[in-house]
Amino acid sequence: MTANRNLTLGAPLPVLTDREAKFAEYMAMFDDPAGAWVASGPVGAKTKRQSMQRAAYDMMARPAVRARIIQLRNALAEQGAQSTRNALVAELEAACEVDTREIVDLRVGHCSSCYSSPAYAAARAQDAGLPSPLDVDQFDPKREPWEACAICRGAGVVTAHFTPFNQLSAPARRLLRGVERYGDGSIKRVLIADQSALRAELHKVVPNFYAPTVNVNLNADVKPLTGLSVDEALAIMESVAPTLPAPTDPNDPSVVSQQ
Repeated sequence: MTANRNLTLGAPLPVLTDREAKFAEYMAMFDDPAGAWVASGPVGAKTKRQSMQRAAYDMMARPAVRARIIQLRNALAEQGAQSTRNALVAELEAACEVDTREIVDLRVGHCSSCYSSPAYAAARAQDAGLPSPLDVDQFDPKREPWEACAICRGAGVVTAHFTPFNQLSAPARRLLRGVERYGDGSIKRVLIADQSALRAELHKVVPNFYAPTVNVNLNADVKPLTGLSVDEALAIMESVAPTLPAPTDPNDPSVVSQQ
């Protein structure tokens, strides 16, 4: 987790493991059991959020962990609420900048017929520059779909690649909201938080964090020009919108030469 490095929380209690210490630190700041469990250490790719909650409550039931959470919250209270807000802002900023392809990435590969069909073998015989044909069902991850494939029409096969949760960065883990699975246990959908919603949350934590658009209207009292000489009218116009000095550099493209 990302926290304010200037915040002095005190050393973890000696009896705590590394995971217990990280869990207590997260809980003290954000009061999110499941989030603390994810942020404190590896989590299996197939772990349900309900299981994370149960593991988190088991962790909070340990006396040493509870004591550490109380210790940290007392330290935060002494330093004021600003320290907690700074830590939350840092976390939200990091989560907003995560490239979701770190979590799940769509990739396109050639289909089973692209380089193993008789049509490709015939094309290879006429063009020695094409790569060698592949055996049926053989796959080469370095090859793009064959554009003349009669089966996939050059579109290939799209596959989703999921990063194991224990290999994700802490900001990316903050974006996770759970996993939907098929009946056989395979992953159907990874639920990811809306980063626009996180930005809105960040704006609530720090009002005007994102500078709003400001429209400025200038009201000026300009007297009627009737009865004024040209010099007087020019003087009034100059007072409202002064003219810029003309450039003197002959190499300046804005200078118009007078012939």
